[in-house]
Amino acid sequence: MNYKINVAVNGGLEVLVINYEPCKCAREAGFDKISGFPVDRVNCIGYPTMHAYFENMNSTGYRRYCGFIQLVERKEYSADGMLLNSVLALDVPVRKEKFVIPYFSYGYPSELYDAPCCNLGDCAQLAWKAYTYLVIPVSRISNNELLFCVGWSWGYCEDKDGINSIMELQMLDQDKFEEHVKYIEQTYAEKVLW
Repeated sequence: MNYKINVAVNGGLEVLVINYEPCKCAREAGFDKISGFPVDRVNCIGYPTMHAYFENMNSTGYRRYCGFIQLVERKEYSADGMLLNSVLALDVPVRKEKFVIPYFSYGYPSELYDAPCCNLGDCAQLAWKAYTYLVIPVSRISNNELLFCVGWSWGYCEDKDGINSIMELQMLDQDKFEEHVKYIEQTYAEKVLW
């Protein structure tokens, strides 16, 4: 399903498209490009894919600068439905020992693609939920502040037989974003490079 959201970015009004649908083809999702993929790629069919991008961005130059921050919550359950573990973590493409850059992506403009699948691990059931935020990163463009533009959550539930359900996309407000920023600052402390 395509969602079109009007969003203010650096003083301009833009249309952000969120394409959120089940994976229909492992190759189309790009799983064939991931080396050392831990499962048979065909098992990813039916899991959610989420692609957020701007439709015909009107802004020019530095006004196009933006980024995405994404956190992932894993709720692991036993076979009888008892919560065993709950973990919230930044979803970042590169992890360094000395510092953390909290952006999933950023650019002029940025876009985000994610296609999680088969993350069950050792638990019997898993609820995997992402909290995704479009932001203006800390820079002179934003007067050295992290600025919230829009946010949403999405995800899926799976068990040993594969995917059970895809969660509905839900919009998130600035209060939820600020709660997650505090979590990032407390969890990653001086390692965070905004």
